Amino acid sequence: MPALRLLLALLAMAPAARISTYKGLQPGKSTRAEVDAALGQPARSLSATVFDYGLADGSGSIQVEFRANGVVERIERRFNRPVSRAALLRSMALPDSAEERGTTKAGKLVEYFGDVHSLALTYAGAEARSGVVSVGYYSMELYEKGLGQARNPTVQFDPAACRDLYYWAQGERDTAKRSHNPTRHQAVLEIQILAQRGECDKARGLTAKYKESYR
Repeated sequence: MPALRLLLALLAMAPAARISTYKGLQPGKSTRAEVDAALGQPARSLSATVFDYGLADGSGSIQVEFRANGVVERIERRFNRPVSRAALLRSMALPDSAEERGTTKAGKLVEYFGDVHSLALTYAGAEARSGVVSVGYYSMELYEKGLGQARNPTVQFDPAACRDLYYWAQGERDTAKRSHNPTRHQAVLEIQILAQRGECDKARGLTAKYKESYR
């Protein structure tokens, strides 16, 4: 699709070392005046500190969150339809294995890419195959906060649910990470997320496949 190819090309314009900037705007540094100069006037206000900016090509929107002092905290590039994870990683020169994974309150998968990136990819559902619906460019402070929440989630377990699978997957993650096999690492993370959400049948099915593949 021409619009999608254009979108990916625009995302690829930032050099790898400055991947956390969007259209020259850097969370934690850029100001409201610089945002308005780069993106124009916001299409709507969501709160006193969060604004939506439209895109001329209609491929999505840009949501910008400001701190109380007017400095950008977060820039969220939102897509009208999910984008393939593989295509997006290639376009943005990101590694296949994220630094950490977590979930939103709605149970959607979030992947965090650190080092020089401070990016977060949010998916349409609980699994990577659901496709990316937004790319978040975070200030370092906000990125570290999100990373900490992903690593230490507040999990509410139903005693009759699949907490055994959750703890098994949590322990297996280190083994998968040491294997330097991104597919294996991603598989065990998906099991943990499904178990955390209480989707036990899906988690057990993926666990059986995982153990068969990596025994």
